[in-house]
Amino acid sequence: ETEAMTVIDVNSGKYTGKNDFEETVFKLNLEATAEIPRQLRLRSLGGIILIDFIDMKKKENVDKVINALKKELAKDKAHTRIIGMTGLGFLEMTRKKSRYGVSEFFTDECINCNGRGRMINLFALSCEVKRKLANMGYVENEEIICEANPRLLEFIYNDEKNLGYIERRTQKKVKLVTNSELALVDYKIYTAND
Repeated sequence: ETEAMTVIDVNSGKYTGKNDFEETVFKLNLEATAEIPRQLRLRSLGGIILIDFIDMKKKENVDKVINALKKELAKDKAHTRIIGMTGLGFLEMTRKKSRYGVSEFFTDECINCNGRGRMINLFALSCEVKRKLANMGYVENEEIICEANPRLLEFIYNDEKNLGYIERRTQKKVKLVTNSELALVDYKIYTAND
């Protein structure tokens, strides 16, 4: 996940059209102008973006495609700027990243190295623990025990709706046990007989 550069290649695939090749290419590039901004938003992409549209011979078609892209990008909350066509025929643009990417959503700055690295955050860790608890229906015991750091347990405990779902799904009682000796990212899941 980086903001350095993204290259988008527009392909015709197997679709070649039956009549005018220039018209077919023009329509495919127009379709791409609607999809490209959508994908940029979905993937939270930013930085320099190069778009390799399918080559068009008519300058008026190139202009129409660029204008269609500008119109679609105007709907985007992130600041975008179209630079123009490069010498190699790429459309060059920039886009400001508007929200956190996936890694920022599921991680926090590392407290041990003063933010030079990242570590899993409580939200992602609690999801991992709940997923493992939900898959414990196979055990013979009536009770599943989850032992963890108090901060992590508080995060799990505050999600009573999911705990109820886990107990219904596994048909087991889930017991949360505080263990201050465990690091924030460590936890144990076991049954009374383990």
